[in-house]
Amino acid sequence: MDAREYLNQWAGPYPVMLGGSGLVLLVGTLDYWTGKEISLAMFYLFPVSLVAWFMKRLDGFCISLLTAMVWFAVDFMMGHFYSQPPFLYWNTAARLVFFAAVITILSGIKVAYNENSQIIDGIRLALAKINTLRAQTPICAWCQKVRDAEGCWRSLDAYAKEHSVLELTHGVCPECLGRLEKDVV
Repeated sequence: MDAREYLNQWAGPYPVMLGGSGLVLLVGTLDYWTGKEISLAMFYLFPVSLVAWFMKRLDGFCISLLTAMVWFAVDFMMGHFYSQPPFLYWNTAARLVFFAAVITILSGIKVAYNENSQIIDGIRLALAKINTLRAQTPICAWCQKVRDAEGCWRSLDAYAKEHSVLELTHGVCPECLGRLEKDVV
C-alpha cells in the first residue's frame, strides 16, 4: 500500500487538501511576517507538491490556484510596489504557470512510478513461480510421482501443470519404441 492509498484509507482525501491549504496559509503568514526582504518562494512549492503527489492532478491545480492567490494577497498587503500595476498580475500568472508545470511533471512521475510498481510486482510473482520450479522436489524412482509441499504424492503431469505453464503430452521416444518393438516381436 502506497502513501496515497494509506492516506485515503485513513480519512479520505480531505485531510490532504486541508493540510495542503493550511500549509499554504502558514507559508503566506510567515511570508507576510518576514517582510519584503526575505523570500519564502521555495516554501510555497511544498504544499503544491504534496497535494499533487498524494491527490489527483486537478486537486494539485486547485491548491496551486490557492497558493497563487495567497502569494498575490501577501504581495498586495505588504505594499510590494511595482513600476507598473499589471506586473503584480503578471507575476501571479507566472507563478500559477510554474505551479501547473510542477504539478504536470509530478503527476507524470507518479504515473510512471505506479506503472513501474505494477511491473515489479508482476516480475516478483513470476520469479516466485520460477523459484518453486527450481526447488528440489522428491520424485518416486518407481512410479514417477512427485511429492508436493503438503507431502502428497501426485502424478508428474498434475504437479507440472499446477506449478508451471508446462502441459505434458504423452508419446514414446525412439529408444523406447525400439525396445517395445523388440519385446513385441
